[in-house]
Amino acid sequence: MLQKFVENNLEKYGSHHAAIKVRDERNSGWETKHIGQMNEDVQIVAEALAGFGVSFQQRVGICSNNMYESLIVDFANYRIGAVTVPMFATLSVTELEFIIKDAEIEVVCAGEQLQYDRLKTILDSGTNTLKHIIVFDHSVVYEQDERVVRFSELKNSRGTYADVRVTDDDIATIMYTSGTTGEPKGVVLTHRCFSAILDSYGKRFDRIDKHDSLLSFLPMTHIFAKINVYFMLMRGGTVYLNQHPADIQNVLKEVRPTIMASVPRFWEKIYDIIEQKRSKMHFRKRLFTSWTMAVGKRRNIDYERRGKRVPIMLKLKYAIADKVYFAKVRHLIGLEHGKYFPAAGAAMSKHHIVYFRAMGIPIVHAYGLTETTAAVSCYSDTNYVIGSVGRMMPGVQVKIDPDTNEILVKGDSVCAGYYHRPDLTEKAFVDGWFRTGDAGKIEGVTLYITDRIKDLIKTSNGKYVSPQQVEMLLERDEFIRRAIVIGDRRNFITALIEPEKGVVEKFAWNHGIAYYNFENLLTNPQITTLFMQRINACQTDLAQFEQVKKIRFITEDLSKDPTMLTSTMKIRRREVCKKYSELINEMYS
Repeated sequence: MLQKFVENNLEKYGSHHAAIKVRDERNSGWETKHIGQMNEDVQIVAEALAGFGVSFQQRVGICSNNMYESLIVDFANYRIGAVTVPMFATLSVTELEFIIKDAEIEVVCAGEQLQYDRLKTILDSGTNTLKHIIVFDHSVVYEQDERVVRFSELKNSRGTYADVRVTDDDIATIMYTSGTTGEPKGVVLTHRCFSAILDSYGKRFDRIDKHDSLLSFLPMTHIFAKINVYFMLMRGGTVYLNQHPADIQNVLKEVRPTIMASVPRFWEKIYDIIEQKRSKMHFRKRLFTSWTMAVGKRRNIDYERRGKRVPIMLKLKYAIADKVYFAKVRHLIGLEHGKYFPAAGAAMSKHHIVYFRAMGIPIVHAYGLTETTAAVSCYSDTNYVIGSVGRMMPGVQVKIDPDTNEILVKGDSVCAGYYHRPDLTEKAFVDGWFRTGDAGKIEGVTLYITDRIKDLIKTSNGKYVSPQQVEMLLERDEFIRRAIVIGDRRNFITALIEPEKGVVEKFAWNHGIAYYNFENLLTNPQITTLFMQRINACQTDLAQFEQVKKIRFITEDLSKDPTMLTSTMKIRRREVCKKYSELINEMYS
């Protein structure tokens, strides 16, 4: 399917169909890329790659944010049977070099100046397989080098390639997972994986068609983001490529998409923005918005979700709530045309799902891994269970290991293993079933995640604690930006807390607490007491051995440090514990 993907779309939708929209920096608008132009560009790049010596099943690297050029290289690779190796644009020289060596990459594409500079360092080192760099952004500055060529000049580098027939078992892409521990692993995804998952998406999301638009702001180095882009193109919709994730709030208002894939953290930030505005309303307006939320929950959660007929009086009340409040909120953010907003990559609290669904914002919670080519399960249009990760995707088999409660997955969308790592591949499968590393349960047709097996903390008292469950509870509090739970082989649970600076400073101002900088404020006993009171309120439903007993504050924004978080924003707990070992030891001294 992928080898003829663009050609099939050309035949199906016509050469003038608007497939991609990219930011036009000259006039701050959006430039349209039609299917006919895409097909022509794919052919040019396919011939250029052949001219660089790329042949069947050779690896081609792409280190870039979301750009039109990266999609073209993807499909050019598929056309000649080569293999795409996407690399996060934020990776360090060391991390890039590891992937280039491991995948034996000779040609790599650089998105912008930062990526080019890092890749050029590797090219000049001469200690690896790298021979050529293709530069996407026209503004990248570099000295003349025959090993470096701009994307716009590829038409001058054409060669010829063998007209091979790519089979289902051939490799389409190798996606390196950053992992919370150890070195990256190359997940081998075949053409069969993509065909299977796109077919599965077609059955689950059959309402998507050529009238839809997708805003792609998650990097396509996430399989979740890549599959959503491919699926939208396959259905004839239009994909807006947001190159810089930090621009998302402004871009949302420009595009107003019907579909957008994101991570739960994005929705947590949107929730905070809405609630902060709501907190500044007059008391009567706040009271009214509380009424609208109750009406929205009753209509969308209690009736619509269950496929039940909505009573006429509730319809009328919702019409008022929607016109006066919900519609204004959706318009303010850019979400008023929403059809599906898939959210995956981490746990999402019931509170946030109910909150947005009540407002008519169709969050679709999903679960999947790189190894399963994205979704294993997700919400259906009706009869989804809040607190679950939805129903299994069509064509995907799931079962629970009776001894460990581990979720096991089988199907054509499951990866072929790990590149150059037969040892890891063998450990990852049992009797043909992929071991996800997540514990869960199945009730009827619905899947639930209960724990992350590999990340469970075992206290010195022999009790097992799920740090993610505790962290998710604490992070619902408006004062807490991030919580990192500690306690492995310790006799009680503690946490490192990254506070929400603005919220804490506002509290200090309202309560007359003097301080000369934020770090000094956090040493005030009133602040520590406040946080412990709020934390205790969050964890009333936890067992005593699961509850956080002590905290220490950290002021560094961990999201800006790739050594502390993975590229999918998961905590590298081992690295965090190493960096803050003194603070942690204080809590246990």
